[in-house]
Amino acid sequence: MRYGKSDLLHLAGRIRQNSYEKSGERVHTVDLIAERVRVIPAHDWPKGHEDQDDDRPED
Repeated sequence: MRYGKSDLLHLAGRIRQNSYEKSGERVHTVDLIAERVRVIPAHDWPKGHEDQDDDRPED
């Protein structure tokens, strides 16, 4: 599977929480388990989508 900058990844799966002890301290983890992955190339996005998900602050 190949993907590039600005491509979207659609993941379907589940979340698994776990914990274990390390050096006397409790460590909590969250694992994302992808059962299906779909790449949506940037050129297939609907028009105007680039502006909706832009994380840059507005001027």
